Formats: sequence, structure tokens, C-alpha cells
Amino acid sequence: MSSEEANPANVPTSRPALDAFWLNQLQHEGIHAFLPEAPSLSLAFTLSLQQLKQGAYFEAHESLEDLWGEASYPLKLFYYALIKVAVGLLQIERRNAKAAIAQLVPAIQYLAPFTPAFLGVLTGAIAQEAQDRLALLQVGDGTEMWDAVQQMPLMAFPTTPT
Repeated sequence: MSSEEANPANVPTSRPALDAFWLNQLQHEGIHAFLPEAPSLSLAFTLSLQQLKQGAYFEAHESLEDLWGEASYPLKLFYYALIKVAVGLLQIERRNAKAAIAQLVPAIQYLAPFTPAFLGVLTGAIAQEAQDRLALLQVGDGTEMWDAVQQMPLMAFPTTPT
């Protein structure tokens, strides 16, 4: 980051503007420019991953929001991406295509700087699974579309071997 970009006067103050600022920084410089070493995994994060894998999307959303609220940028964006995935999947369960699309589109965008893997999570695979669901949701709102979406297995939320 240049000295001009590091100047607090040039950093936006609203959360959406901060998110956009950090997404831009990560796109240009990569996550390792800001987090040369990945943070250690917390028990709370491990719990949220377990909730996601079990399809407990509302609970995962709540757990991830706690992590997101305490995190600083750019890690905040990673948690936010997973929150958006969880809420998108919850909206799929509720058969609300419009809301699911509204969550999955930014989830994929926010996951991008953290692919292919981050904090032991195969983020590229998660983004692809979200994209697969999104593609079906964008076809239409008929029964056939819902049948196809709901016949998909739970998202795996794969992790790297430890």
C-alpha cells in the first residue's frame, strides 16, 4: 500500500465504503500483503464451520457475526463472505430466490480475495458451490428450479487436511 493509501484521511469511514476499499486493496495486492501469516483458528470459527457443514445456517450466521464484529480488516471481509453464504443458503431453504441471490452474489465477490484457500477453508470450492446454486436460482422461480436447487447436497464447506 502506498503512503497515500495508508493515510487515514483517504480511508473511507462507512462500512460499505470500507468494504469496497479493502476489496480493491486485496484485488491489487493480495491477502498476503496484509496478512503475511494467517491468524490462528479460534474455537468460535471452528464451531461456525461445523454449523455450516451441518446445514445450521442461521446458527452459523449468528456465530460468524460475533467473529465479524470483533475482527479488523481485511479478516472482517472473510467472515462477511461466509455470513453472506450462510444467509443465502438459509434463504434457499425458505424458497426465497430473490433474497438468496441478493446474498450469494456478494458472497462470491467477497470470497474472491481469499481463494483458493484461507484459514484452512477451501474458499474456491465454496465460491463454486455458491455459484452453482446461483446459476440455478437465476433460471427462474418455477417449481422445477426449486426442485433442482433443493436436490443439491448440502454445501460441503471443505477444509484443508490438518
